[in-house]
Amino acid sequence: MQLTLTDQEARTLRDVLRDALSALPRASLSVCEHSRREALCERLLAELGPGAAAGPEAGAGCAEKVCRSGHGPSAADLATYRQRLTEAAARLGGQVTALEVEARQPTGTALGTAEEATALELLHAEEGTLAEVTAALDRIDRGAFGRCEACGKPVSKARLEALPHARYCIACARAAG
Repeated sequence: MQLTLTDQEARTLRDVLRDALSALPRASLSVCEHSRREALCERLLAELGPGAAAGPEAGAGCAEKVCRSGHGPSAADLATYRQRLTEAAARLGGQVTALEVEARQPTGTALGTAEEATALELLHAEEGTLAEVTAALDRIDRGAFGRCEACGKPVSKARLEALPHARYCIACARAAG
């Protein structure tokens, strides 16, 4: 039986299928799963008839800002993020060490005590950022990088470009404050 769909119905159905396929458990999926999901989606649409598989969005895939299939960053993007995060970890590690030395040098003067307090505040902030960068590198290793830890949806490429150690998509980050 062939089902005839309007272009709008075909786009809606394609989006629903892609969203449903992206909701499959990620634990059993490899990085290449995106291609398999897309192929399955297109096969299902083809079974519905020629009108369903056609349309401007057919095969749009990862060119979108946030891939509808739930596919994370490409291998090349991951390599770039890994390099940026590794460089940031090295830089932050050096800053943390320098701040530890500065914060722990007793001066005995009021000005020195204020400087020590400022150095301690900076030290805690840098340690927190270093922990986030290290956690992002761990997410790359586990295959969880680029997915929001709150909702599971992809973190936009623009957000990762600005903040490569982002744990949350912009919506969840705003909701958290």
